[in-house]
Formats: sequence, C-alpha cells, structure tokens
Amino acid sequence: MAARVSQRDVLAWVERYAETMLREDLVTELTEVVTAELAAEVPEVAADIGIRRDLDVSTHDLLWSYLVQSAKDPQADMTFPPAAVELARTLAVRGHDVSLLLRMYRVGQRVFWAKLMRIVTDRIEDSELRMAVLEFLWERVSRALERNIDLLVDTHTEESERRLRGALVRRTETVHAILRGEAIDVSAAREQLGHNLLRHQTALVLWARESVGEPDPAEQLESLAGEAASALGCPRPLAVRASARVVWAWLAGGDELPLERLRELDALRRSDSLRIAVGTAARGLDGFRTSHREALRAQRVAAASVRDEPVTCYRDVELISCLSADDEAMRAMVRRELGGLAGSGETVGRLRTTALAYLDAGGARAAAAALGVHKNTVLYRLRQVEDLLGHPLDDHPLGLHLALLLADRYGPRALP
Repeated sequence: MAARVSQRDVLAWVERYAETMLREDLVTELTEVVTAELAAEVPEVAADIGIRRDLDVSTHDLLWSYLVQSAKDPQADMTFPPAAVELARTLAVRGHDVSLLLRMYRVGQRVFWAKLMRIVTDRIEDSELRMAVLEFLWERVSRALERNIDLLVDTHTEESERRLRGALVRRTETVHAILRGEAIDVSAAREQLGHNLLRHQTALVLWARESVGEPDPAEQLESLAGEAASALGCPRPLAVRASARVVWAWLAGGDELPLERLRELDALRRSDSLRIAVGTAARGLDGFRTSHREALRAQRVAAASVRDEPVTCYRDVELISCLSADDEAMRAMVRRELGGLAGSGETVGRLRTTALAYLDAGGARAAAAALGVHKNTVLYRLRQVEDLLGHPLDDHPLGLHLALLLADRYGPRALP
C-alpha cells in the first residue's frame, strides 16, 4: 500500500461505497450482469433452469452479504449465506461433479473482480488510493472464497453421498423384491435399475476368498463384474453388494453366452483370490431369479470343492450340486458305491482318479491319453479298482460314476 494512503482512508472509502450500493435495485442489476456472464462461460448453468435459479439467488445473497459486511466492518471475515450453500447442494442433486462447483466459483470470482475493478477505477481518481483499495478488496475477496470453499465442497460431497446411499438402497430393495417373487412394475424396475429385465438373464456371484489383502474388496468385485460383461458382449451389468466380500450381478444378453471367456479375464489372472460362480441364462424375471439361485448353488460347490478354480459354471456342476445338497445322503451314497475305493491315502486316491477317467472317456486307451500314462498302467490300476469294489466296474456304472465325481470334487467331505 502506498505510503501516503492510510488503512483508514481505504476502509473509509470501502464503507462509503458499500453503503451507497445497499439498494435492492442496484444489487439485482449487478446480480444479473454477473450471472449472465457466468452462465455464458459455464454451459451446464445455462442448460438447467433449476441451477440457474439457484445461482441467481446465491449470487444476489452473496453480493448483499458482501456489501453489508463491507459497510459494517470491511476487515471482518465473511461467511457465505445459506443460498450459496444450497447451490452446492443443488449441483449434487443434479448429479454434477464437485469440479463444476469449483469452476463456477473460479469463473464467478473472475467476473465479479472484473466488475469491481471497473467500479474502483471509475470512482477513484487518486491513483495511489485506487491501488490501495484494489489491493485490499482483492485480498478480501480471495480470503472470503478460501475461507468458505471447504464448506461448499463438504456440502456437495455430503449430499452426493446421501443420494448415492439412497439410490443404492432403493436399487438393492428392488433386486430383493424381484428375488422374493413379489409383484413389481417391470417398466419402473427396469428404469430404476438401469437394466433390461426382459432379456435373458445370466446371474453371477462374485466373491473374494479370505486371503485377499483388501478388507473391503467389493469395489474390486464390481469392476470384475464389468469386465465379465464386456468379455461376454453384454451391456453394463446390474450389480449389488451382498456383503463386503460378495457381489451379486446380472447380465442381460443372449441365451448362449461364451462363458469360457470368463476364465481368461485379466482380473482373474492378476489375482488368485477372486472367484466367479455363474448361473445358466433364462429369460425375464423368472430367469433373473432362477439363474441367481443356480449361481448361488455353483458358489456353494466351488466353496466346498478341493479344486481351486476361478470360475464355476452351474451347467458344469449341476449334477454335483443336486447330489450334494444333503451331506449325509451324499456320504452314504459314496460309501455304498465305492466300498473299499472310498479309503484315504495317495494310492487309493490315484485309483479313484483312474476309474473316473476311464468312465469319463469310455475306455482304457482314452483314459490313458487323458492321464498321460501308458494303457497297461490304466488296465493294471483298473484291476486294483475292481478288487477294492468287489465287482467289475461295469456292474453299476452310473452310481459308481456319480460317486467318483463327488469324491473328485469334494475330497474328504464326500468320503465316509
């Protein structure tokens, strides 16, 4: 500040000018000029009548508060009026990011400062007083924005999170209503969920094993659901969090998706802790429910399996799922069909694997190729298998095959 211009001179000029401006017509006129220029630079403001209305009220109240404080005590800190806080909330309600809020205030500050510079230049002839007043006003305008911007951002963030929680709750409630079989308006549900409920539905259950490093991997699982949809040529999936470590998802697509592509997902290659269970495709709301139930059953099989596979499709384990619904009945069947072949140990386990390969392949030669051993080795093992069974393999092939499948999938859990 120039040496011959005192702080008192600056404050006196600011107080006098503020008092002359404290008229509704003058504040309204200045408001219209500022908001018009701001709207011209920020298209989102001009395009939304609700935002423009709140901007007009906010700008008016900000200018009025600024002038009142300047006339009363120009050096005091200024608190933004409620209308300015409500503008931040309106932007969140309209779904605009906080970056728009910050851009509006940067543009608004520049537009207001340009007007203020012209006013001071026109009204103060003394160059030193003019410079001193401009320095004081710039510092005050900047400090007011800096002091209040955190409040505006916090308000926007709080409203955004509140609305997001509300939307998630409503979406989750709608999903559960469909799963319970309640009567719903399909068109309204489709709009609320952003998901085509009329097409074939393929349900996914995505989960993270306990070994995964993140305490809350749900976001990672939702991203995995999106990657799965992209790989299968489906639109963005409908996904809801069942828990911190489990996400349910649905894909709207055709009745025959190339599910084998799921095993090639990059996310599954990067992580050995993420898992997917997949139901079969079925149409409409009934398909939404049945495919989900199948995905849950596939998850149950995968979770109990001695195999550690990243993807489990219900179509591949449907028989296993049905046979293992009752653990006691499953073990009784395995014990009855396998007899001595149900024992523990590496040797008897190898014999079960050989017998299963033989029944899967339909012959000793094909079984040898599948196991990577000589045909005579397979034949030798099969004789040992029949000794433990107490009868030829071909006596009860269906029951034996099913029991071997259960033992292969569940290991000790299926064995007596």
